[in-house]
Amino acid sequence: MAWRETIKQQSDGRPMVGRFRGARFVMSGRMGGESGRRTQLHEFPLRDQPYVEDLGPATKRIELEVFVDGSLAADGDYTRARDALIDALEQPGSGTLVHPFLGTLRVTLAGKFSWSEESREGGRARFTMAFIRGGEQPMPAAVHDTQDRVKGAASDLQSAADAAFAKRWDVALPQAQVIELQAELARTLEDAHHAVTSAAERLRELINTPADMTALVLGGLNEMAAMAQSPLVALGLYRDLFHPDTGAPSVPLTTQNRRTQASSTAAWHAWLAQTALVGAASAAAEVDYTSRDQALNMATTLAEQCDAVVEVVDPASGAPVDDDVYRAIGTLRTTLVADLRLRGARLPKLVSYTPPSGLPVLVIAHQRYGDARREAEVVVRNNIANPVFVPAGMPLELLSE
Repeated sequence: MAWRETIKQQSDGRPMVGRFRGARFVMSGRMGGESGRRTQLHEFPLRDQPYVEDLGPATKRIELEVFVDGSLAADGDYTRARDALIDALEQPGSGTLVHPFLGTLRVTLAGKFSWSEESREGGRARFTMAFIRGGEQPMPAAVHDTQDRVKGAASDLQSAADAAFAKRWDVALPQAQVIELQAELARTLEDAHHAVTSAAERLRELINTPADMTALVLGGLNEMAAMAQSPLVALGLYRDLFHPDTGAPSVPLTTQNRRTQASSTAAWHAWLAQTALVGAASAAAEVDYTSRDQALNMATTLAEQCDAVVEVVDPASGAPVDDDVYRAIGTLRTTLVADLRLRGARLPKLVSYTPPSGLPVLVIAHQRYGDARREAEVVVRNNIANPVFVPAGMPLELLSE
């Protein structure tokens, strides 16, 4: 915003709102700061002129006087805005300051801040605070590649799932029941991506060699993931295969052959669900999440699928999931949740915002972020049909920073 527009905004009586770590405040009109150069003075005996050594830019310090009042709270209760700003200022480390004049800055609170209220100014709290430009000094530290760990755990689960399927798959059955097994293989993949369904057409020929069956379907799944526009799209395609037993015809356990058929059918369902989990976990490790909520929701969804897969039992014998598969799923669940929580903690939260009056998205982006260029982000996130006018009272989902 140009300085003329800023002054006009102030003269029109409209509040100049800023934010720190998402907590909003109103500028009081006074601000200041410190800047300059760091120097070291060297004085020598019998010399009139000293030598001044320039050590680089001095620390940039911003001093603000702001206030919060009922205009910053939907219900007009200024104490909510006051407490939110206090909480934001008391958090450790650096944070994002969105200033009406200075724009978006990464700053750290310089020491203490003060706040006060007066009875004659009921409904308003004033704050005095100072910030230092720049974030925290990164220190050398050992870090773990959590995304790579997820992919390693996923690979281990795939190996265990393939081995368990090979042990349980048995087609020493009458021809009629073999045909039923073949039909069930085709049914579980008929709604999958065309790369998978085209590969599955050869499953009938490979029904006596479980290793070739799994390799064929894995090839189709890998091709499906490669054709996806993004890891998030691929993740959605894998999730469509999480429950292959849905809609499967029941197999009566009346004879030994029927029990063998039921066990083999369940082995196929289990392998496909485990393989879909492997693909989804690998894709989730590659997704660049836009918010903390998105990453944590994905962690919850995939953790629940891990729990569901590990609880499957053989319908004929009642045997639980294979021991190696059980351990591999537990490891994948732990590494996956750790990765998504760690990466999610670095992202902004989702917050709800309801415009008090009809506004263009451009204005909302400027007011909330201090950056009108984020208009497209708001439009896409909220599927806004008319960006020129967002009606008053329409709830919006926004990032906190």
